[in-house]
Amino acid sequence: MTPRFPRETSACEIEGLSAVMEYLRYRPQAITCVYHQDALPGSLAQWVKDIPTQSVSKERSQGKNRTIWASVNVTSLDETDLYASVTHAAPATILALDHLQDPHNLGAIARSAAFFGVKHIVAPDRRQVLLTPAAIKTSQGAFAVADLYTVTNLVRTLKKLKEQGYWIIGTDMEGEPIEKVAKQFEKRVLIVGSEGAGLGNLVRRTCDVMAKIPTQSSTLDSLNVSVATGICLYELH
Repeated sequence: MTPRFPRETSACEIEGLSAVMEYLRYRPQAITCVYHQDALPGSLAQWVKDIPTQSVSKERSQGKNRTIWASVNVTSLDETDLYASVTHAAPATILALDHLQDPHNLGAIARSAAFFGVKHIVAPDRRQVLLTPAAIKTSQGAFAVADLYTVTNLVRTLKKLKEQGYWIIGTDMEGEPIEKVAKQFEKRVLIVGSEGAGLGNLVRRTCDVMAKIPTQSSTLDSLNVSVATGICLYELH
């Protein structure tokens, strides 16, 4: 039996109408309060009936030039939740992260995942940035749609997903073009490596195929991991 670990919950603020609306639409139970400096936008009236709201002056909001924001509790799930979700309704694409360090990259990747309908993001629970306020803020509401599943052993999780019929697609500059790889498998896990180091050796050996983003440019040999992930998800979409 896979052990269940305590879920990690992060309390933070999200800013902007679009980010607040994402949580109101898809995960209103995560919102503890919606704050606004000016009058509450009419488009929100039907969404905040059962959610506390508070009008805050600019001085009380620490001088920040913002008109609407919310306090939210965002919870990461565990590997038991992941296996249950995959067994219940197997998604076509799962995204896995191999020890990312930058919370802004995590947030940007989550935003791309949510945009392309990828709702399962898997990451190791150690030596990996998780649900920090910076990551949640950068995601602009994406964690209302996509869930982060933390696992104790990423290689073991990838092998268990293989048993469920998933093919593991790693990312590497020496791989096959991603548009070619994308058409080969109906169920796939896309795994991206950390900033600078890329995929770890054990993770790399677990992959079934390596994919790259082809380019004709001779000036740069790589992309920021969040940008590269977005392009790969587009090809898998």
